[in-house]
Amino acid sequence: MEDGLFTAVDPLPRGPHQLAREEVEASQRERLIAAFTALLAERGYAAVTIGDLAKTAGVSRGAFYAQFEDKEACLMAAYDRFASNLMAAITAAPEDAGFHEFVEAAIDGYLGALEREPVAARAFLVEMDGAGPAARQRRREGIRAFAAMLAHRHGLIREREPRLGPLPESVFLGLAMGVRELAQDLLEQEAEPRLTDLGPDVMTWVV
Repeated sequence: MEDGLFTAVDPLPRGPHQLAREEVEASQRERLIAAFTALLAERGYAAVTIGDLAKTAGVSRGAFYAQFEDKEACLMAAYDRFASNLMAAITAAPEDAGFHEFVEAAIDGYLGALEREPVAARAFLVEMDGAGPAARQRRREGIRAFAAMLAHRHGLIREREPRLGPLPESVFLGLAMGVRELAQDLLEQEAEPRLTDLGPDVMTWVV
């Protein structure tokens, strides 16, 4: 995969090399996570096999099981990486930003990151729900973490801007779920969606 939400990892050198065991294992894990994301987006969860994962990542089946207990564990690791890096993209606004500016930056960061990484976006916004209850629960936790971040920043900004009134938690959860739903819908409809085009409409809805 390209640099972005996931970092491209070069194959390990063939034959004898001077890499430490930890470096080899880290490289294998990164390539398995990237391979899982690509295959999930392309085929859906049920069609991803351990053999295909190992082949795509350029590792042995033994190397896969040294990293992950099973296919679901690899999915969770890939999603956690996706969610962590996505959170970084939506919290890039300056700490002294006003709430309107912060929300606009968060939405632009979210949609921009997804647009730059359509494979990861399709994998985790469209195909992940097909992986079963545990995957859907992890996805819900990710959305709630996004909502909690919005609520936290709103609280900090209110300390500087008392004119801002309190908002119930459901407002932030609704914003997080609504933006995700719009992005998911566009990903399902279009092969190369312009997700950032949703930004102005979302801001109109928010304000």
